[in-house]
Amino acid sequence: MKIIILVLSILFLTGCTTQNSDLTYNQVVNLKDKSIKQEIIWYGKVATDLSQIDGIKFWIIDKEHTNKEKWFWSYDEDTQQLPQEASGNWVNYTLNKYVGISDHNEDTIFEIKGEVINIDCDVAEYCVPNVRLSEINYMSETVGN
Repeated sequence: MKIIILVLSILFLTGCTTQNSDLTYNQVVNLKDKSIKQEIIWYGKVATDLSQIDGIKFWIIDKEHTNKEKWFWSYDEDTQQLPQEASGNWVNYTLNKYVGISDHNEDTIFEIKGEVINIDCDVAEYCVPNVRLSEINYMSETVGN
């Protein structure tokens, strides 16, 4: 019995469980391939100063990252090509689909839920998680609200 508990504890601590939405951005990046297929719930601001070609780049907002330090990429797997009604704007299209709004500013905070699909270490000076969206929720206009 002690061995089973020990093994389960090790799996949990190393991120090898099938569901662990408590994983932080840093944990996902550090675990790399072990974080693939893990569910996450993170907070972020739309990275309006970065290109938004086929998804949304969010600045991560958490205890370690409070001011546009690192970003993650999120996309909607159901939409491989931007529909014509989106007028060329992935951010507005995706936010409207998930949140029901397209109006936001650079301080708007969203709760992002999804599944880690990949960790890309070739697009920035640091490794960037790629997240397949399952849900986005509007949270507030400022941190702490």
